[in-house]
Amino acid sequence: MLINIIASSVLTMNPSPFSALKATGELKERFGYEIKIPILNETIESILQKKGARIPDLILANDRLKMVIAIECKTELSLETTERLSKQIDFYASEAFHEFAKSFVLKLEKSEIWIVTYNNQEKLAERITDFVEKKKAETNMRCNIVVWEVELKKTDEAILRKIYGNHQDIELNMYFQAKKGIETPLPQLELLIDSSLTYSQRVARIGRRVFSFMVSKSLAEEERVVSVADFKNKFGDAIMTEKELINCFRYLTKLIPEIGWYVTEKRCIVLKARPDLSKIKNKIEALENVPDEEFKVELSKRDRRIRLKGNNITRKPVPFKGSLEPWIKKQSISIKDLNSSEIYSGLLGNGFHEFPTFGLE
Repeated sequence: MLINIIASSVLTMNPSPFSALKATGELKERFGYEIKIPILNETIESILQKKGARIPDLILANDRLKMVIAIECKTELSLETTERLSKQIDFYASEAFHEFAKSFVLKLEKSEIWIVTYNNQEKLAERITDFVEKKKAETNMRCNIVVWEVELKKTDEAILRKIYGNHQDIELNMYFQAKKGIETPLPQLELLIDSSLTYSQRVARIGRRVFSFMVSKSLAEEERVVSVADFKNKFGDAIMTEKELINCFRYLTKLIPEIGWYVTEKRCIVLKARPDLSKIKNKIEALENVPDEEFKVELSKRDRRIRLKGNNITRKPVPFKGSLEPWIKKQSISIKDLNSSEIYSGLLGNGFHEFPTFGLE
């Protein structure tokens, strides 16, 4: 939820599938922050493994300030969580992260860490602040760390407040001093930008949005087309390459064929005219809990079934033209040979359990 709330403050998008108006993301419109999706390679994965770290919950970039933000969202601070957070901060303060961050802002000059938590939750924000101050004192760390609180309102809104540290973004600092905080509507969608999503969860979330469109109204024939381009235009959090989104569309229709079929040439899903909505809903819910390995196995099974189905297409027999005489002469066996016990026993040895004599003696 915290990841989705912060993302909603950056994105300009429909708060729900049925909303006609898009909500404006303050962090993007007012201050120029954008969400970036990391593309991992073997080098980065190796560095993460060595440092016992992982990619941030969210990555923001600000081209104007030439800055990258690593965001960590925390709902508790146990001993295990504290150790993980400590390793994450060590990674963000390293030269390796600085090089990694250059893939988001070419002329990178600075980076910052935002730790986000809920307010009024066992004094969690205070405990995180104490941990950060102790960590910085012990390690003489120079990286800039800011702690935010999120307050959930009954009006389906959230208020973001800075409670520790100062941003290198002077305008953002001044805004927090002048205002009570940044207000943002609570997201009604499960966003696609969460870096911890498995592939099956990402496909399921895309499927839920397609499903919402299917049940929202009676669709005319021309409306039963969901293209990759239209999907990216409608949902601002679909921040992924076109190839990735195409794969998600393909996987969705393979695993839940009741939705429709994917048309490669037009890069779109054509929805079925009379779909089994109950079956689609159940399959989407089941897909969310499928581990990645099981997800890959199921896709492989579907591909194999499609190939086998294609290979079993019945073909019309082609009439034989010509004479059978040469073949008959070549295959002919004399009556004497047929009565030969040597040949008979040989045939039995090759798996023939019954040798027809066709009335010959």
